[in-house]
Amino acid sequence: MVRRDIVRGHNDATYDIVPKQDQLFNVEFLEIAPTPIIADRVFFVYLRGYLPESTNTLALYDKGLVDATLTVSGSVIYPDGRYEDPRSLTIP
Repeated sequence: MVRRDIVRGHNDATYDIVPKQDQLFNVEFLEIAPTPIIADRVFFVYLRGYLPESTNTLALYDKGLVDATLTVSGSVIYPDGRYEDPRSLTIP
C-alpha cells in the first residue's frame, strides 16, 4: 500500500512526486473553496507556507531556488464516472 501524505487544510490535495519530507517549501495550509470544485465555476485557492529558517540566501542560490517554480497539477472526475487526464501548471 502506498502512503499518501495529505496537505494540511480544507482540500483534497496530497504530496505526490516529491515526498513531503523532501519539499523545499513547507506548506502550512492549503484552502480550496468550494470543495469539491464545481465545474464551470470560479474557485479560490489560498496557499500559506515558508522556506525553513535554516535556509539562508547563499543556500537558496546553491539549491537552485533562484530559478525555482511552483507546479500545480489537477484532474477531474465527473459524477457520472467520466474523467479528464491530469494537467499541470508551472508558475515561476
